[in-house]
Amino acid sequence: MNKLIRVRASKIGFASIGLIACIIVILSSCKENTILPPDLVPAVDNINTFQQDTFTVVTHTTFDDSILTGGIRNGLNVGADADFSHAIGTILSGAPGDAIFGKTIGSAYVQVRPPSPAFAFSGTNQVIDSIIVAVNYETAYGDTMMAQNQTFNLYRTPENKPFDSTYYEFSSITNLGTWLDDAQVSFNTIRTDSPLIGGVRLRPRVSFKLDTNFRNDLQSQTAATGFLDYPTFLTWLGGFYITPDSSIGNTLGYFDTDNTAMYVYYRFLNSNSEADTTVAVFPFDATYCTRFNNIKRNYAGSPASNFIETGTVGGDSLLYIQSEPGLASLVTFPNIGNFPNAIINKAELSFTALSSLDSGTFNIPPQLQLVYINENGEDEVLEDYIQFGTTRVGGKRNWATIGTTQQIEYVFNITHTIQNAITLQNSNFALKMSGARNDYPASNRVVLRGSGSGITLEKPNLNIIFTKIQ
Repeated sequence: MNKLIRVRASKIGFASIGLIACIIVILSSCKENTILPPDLVPAVDNINTFQQDTFTVVTHTTFDDSILTGGIRNGLNVGADADFSHAIGTILSGAPGDAIFGKTIGSAYVQVRPPSPAFAFSGTNQVIDSIIVAVNYETAYGDTMMAQNQTFNLYRTPENKPFDSTYYEFSSITNLGTWLDDAQVSFNTIRTDSPLIGGVRLRPRVSFKLDTNFRNDLQSQTAATGFLDYPTFLTWLGGFYITPDSSIGNTLGYFDTDNTAMYVYYRFLNSNSEADTTVAVFPFDATYCTRFNNIKRNYAGSPASNFIETGTVGGDSLLYIQSEPGLASLVTFPNIGNFPNAIINKAELSFTALSSLDSGTFNIPPQLQLVYINENGEDEVLEDYIQFGTTRVGGKRNWATIGTTQQIEYVFNITHTIQNAITLQNSNFALKMSGARNDYPASNRVVLRGSGSGITLEKPNLNIIFTKIQ
């Protein structure tokens, strides 16, 4: 659940503690007596149990741009999450790129450490033959059949980013530093281009060969200078920054930057004064090293740009949703607090995808997520997730019959949230909907019908089954 929803703590004044205690009692009662499993929801008989789906739901497209991509926050070391990949690459705006949402560029910062503290190269008369920085490839989003390669550039930045700070998708570096190498990346062949070393097939990867200046600089380090300990080495190194040519490409590649390594191949004389060769591996280590993802979205000139934060009364006709970071939807219920107090047995919020704007190249999300926005504009975990889990809340992509056609629909069970709003007569909150957080940031997007749509059957809909309180 930590990967699906974001938590932000709110400040609560002492004067509110009494009121909150009362509310907790009320909500506990509601949870115990009214939030029923799906198979126990009473049938609608229009005598005791009723159904209503004419509630006003208002939707607008907004920004959602605070996804953690590295560092440590609230004790969670994102850099150590082996499942979390970083997006590197370019998706251009317009055909044959993303003609609906515009441009996306992903870059990554990563560090490596020596094989051991107080490291020293083996033997004597060492000569470094080559240094390779390699990053393992995981998967891709976008056009993987495009014949034209993307160019990834590797820089050595002097910026030594502390591993225990917090990094978001907007975190960046101000000094690129020294260009070291570039690599040509074909997302059509990278899956099968994995190198064969010593008879062992390695994982697909992108590799950079470092220049003579870097080799000489590294070889000059000793246990008394750059190799003294890991922090000293990182001060000497700074970090590596991988960034694509932003003028070409329709694909984001996902790379396991936590498996980044620098391979130093060198010759030396061993203790018998015989020529020998070896490789020293400088790995990423989340205990000392930093990695983060910088992701930039540019909506200029795209259809999505016409629907971002318009403030249109009654909402916009279309909603543009991306997996974080990117665009999300604000969902409000301006009259829900006026509904007579009732026992809410079930409350489903549904959205219909605009299938004509779907693309096989840029897939739609398999699941959407909701975040609660309180009266102070602060994000909070939706209580339904805490009480019932993501499976019960739903939000998964499904086919549904709408009118006479099969269309993609996303449905959320938000019974607790609606019960709370009706019990407290509260209409001053909102929900924020985005692509469900996963291990591949900036992947997937979808266009949904909004509350301003003229197609009534496809507009956002809140459908509740309730029992009147006598």
